Amino acid sequence: DLVDADDAENGSDDDIIEAGAGDDTVVAGDGNDSVFADESADDVDAGAGDDTVFGGDGADTISGGADDDSLIGQAGADSISGDTGDDFIEGGADNDTLEGGIGNDTLDGGADNDSLDGGAGADSLLGNFGDDTLNGGEGADTLEGGFGDDTFVITDNFGNDQIFGDSDLETNGDTLDLSGVTTGVTVDLSSFNPEDGSITDGTSTADFFDIENIVLSGGNDTITLADGSGVDSVDGFTAPTLVDGVLTGTDQLDVSGLTDAGGDPVNTFDVDRNRHSGRRLWRCHSDLPEWRTDHFDRCRSKRRDHRRTTRSNGHPDLGWHRHRYGR
Repeated sequence: DLVDADDAENGSDDDIIEAGAGDDTVVAGDGNDSVFADESADDVDAGAGDDTVFGGDGADTISGGADDDSLIGQAGADSISGDTGDDFIEGGADNDTLEGGIGNDTLDGGADNDSLDGGAGADSLLGNFGDDTLNGGEGADTLEGGFGDDTFVITDNFGNDQIFGDSDLETNGDTLDLSGVTTGVTVDLSSFNPEDGSITDGTSTADFFDIENIVLSGGNDTITLADGSGVDSVDGFTAPTLVDGVLTGTDQLDVSGLTDAGGDPVNTFDVDRNRHSGRRLWRCHSDLPEWRTDHFDRCRSKRRDHRRTTRSNGHPDLGWHRHRYGR
């Protein structure tokens, strides 16, 4: 059937629907339908079947329904959902919101600053141009940011993901955001390339590449560092809480894999919180001439030829301490 009207009727066959001018509502019904929106803001429900929808120039809302759909937003700030099935979704121009839903979906943000959510299933997400936000959801997903400063959002049950940043057209770099993970994670940055690494929650492991910034989870995290070139930014260490005279909190930073300028392994020292329960929290680089922390006040070093400086950052129970060891 060929339907060319402002308000298309339900159909159970393989329909071709042209929405026409105006803000239209299209319900395609069952069957393998083809729907063409126009320059206005259209609302399209493709229904069941392997459908193809082109969004047009307006800010369209498109729902693929059941089965395997191809949904293309084109121009306009579109909102597109694949629902169930293995869908292909492309945002096109402008700031689009793409949701894959249930199934093994392929999402392409196109131009501008898009939001991509793969949902459940083994999804493939490409941000393409712009500063995009990508969330693979559950399942073993592949996330590629493309051009711009992209953010990769990781949440609980993230699966064995592959995450690829990109150095092209960046200002601040790509960010791996783990703040949506409620359990503690281990971030391994011991790769030769300091922008590559992996994260694990003990069940799933995600590998990442060309990531400049990391925001930690809300749990007790462990970060492993090693030698490499470049400057890394890691955000998310939670300040300790004073409860009955004891400072609590168990984030850990392990830099024991570092070497000095000559390539020899560095000595390490332990830094403990004042009035802490005794659990060692940090394992640090002892050959640094000065080490500053925000919530610790006691240093013990195997070597006694360097000055150690710690500060409390205004905590009422800690003070500024400077330790100088003689040679």
